[in-house]
Amino acid sequence: MFFFARPGPWGVACLNSSTTSTSTLRTIASTPRIGFYTSPTLDCESSALGTIFMSTREPKSKSPRSRRNLTQAPRDGKPETILPPTPWATEQRATVYPLEYLVAHGITNITGESQCKRCDARHLMTYDLEAKFAELTAFIGARTHLMHDRAPDEWLNPVFPACPSCAQPNCMRPMIAAKKRDINWLFMLLGQTLGCCTLEQLKYFCKHTGNHRTGAKNRVLYFTYLGLCKQLLPSASSHVYPEPKSKSRQIFNPSDI
Repeated sequence: MFFFARPGPWGVACLNSSTTSTSTLRTIASTPRIGFYTSPTLDCESSALGTIFMSTREPKSKSPRSRRNLTQAPRDGKPETILPPTPWATEQRATVYPLEYLVAHGITNITGESQCKRCDARHLMTYDLEAKFAELTAFIGARTHLMHDRAPDEWLNPVFPACPSCAQPNCMRPMIAAKKRDINWLFMLLGQTLGCCTLEQLKYFCKHTGNHRTGAKNRVLYFTYLGLCKQLLPSASSHVYPEPKSKSRQIFNPSDI
């Protein structure tokens, strides 16, 4: 002979079938109880446990979620445009002029300040715009099938030029502006040293250019590289690149160069 109390923490209750009438069991089974429901697959007359109550939650109504705009406007009090930090930067944050515009206006040498990690000497480094960009696009074209939306090790741990002062190789690290709006994005793109930026700085770029900015650093760094390539070659055809959760975006396709 078994006897169980009313529904407890496990949501199970049983009445002694020898002392409880069938009508009483049916009445208890049909009585609504907050937080419990009666299993429709069990019969009170044939079940040894009588009535079983199972705890459940009311299903939440799902409202359609609106997709967040990736490009965000500056916060209150900040102007929409900024003073261009370099001749190859536009008035928009984290944006550079297209390659065709720069060449047409005679801007073919991109300069930036670097500091030696060994002797702390500072030097102004210069990159040839067309030559370095051709080198970068060739690298992307050869490695794009291996990246899988992730920056390769060459971008995460870049190799720096040798120091002109102490001749130490792999020492001239680019100096990054304290203000994110003043970062020399094109200089670090051509030198493939964007990996020196912090995750916060990379997210700043993606925030103001409408690129994906969540995930690990290698993912955000990947979209930063391709976002800058797309700025330099806006006329290059783009393809729809699938992203997680059925989201898709248009990004730079290196095979179209």
